Amino acid sequence: MSVEHFSHPHPLILNEEKECDGEEVICSCCSEPIRGSGYSCSSCSFHLHQHCVKMPKEIKRHLHEHPLVLVTDPSNLSRWCDLCCSIVVKGFYYHCSLCNFDLDIGCAFTPRVVECLMILVEDKIWWKIRYHPLMT
Repeated sequence: MSVEHFSHPHPLILNEEKECDGEEVICSCCSEPIRGSGYSCSSCSFHLHQHCVKMPKEIKRHLHEHPLVLVTDPSNLSRWCDLCCSIVVKGFYYHCSLCNFDLDIGCAFTPRVVECLMILVEDKIWWKIRYHPLMT
């Protein structure tokens, strides 16, 4: 079975590969290892989990007022997740072009965040995050 994915120019084939050239297969979307079946490109080393193939192009989250668009260009290495403050080195992320807000894939789908507020202090943006008390 093969699928066309908007983030990649070649068709992706469903397979059970766990290694590629002796190395663990890493998902190009979330940067996590693929265990079990996933989609791979036979022309290059592009791989996706089955659930990452279904990642929406745009999401709306209660922790941010604007829609977030999925960025699939892995060459942009200078983005920080505004929720967990980790750098998005590889993989996809969600971005708001209106206020330059970014979420990595893990934070975009975590259920533990209740509220995220942007605070502007002396021309610096700070984020105040409130977590659900039962999920911390």
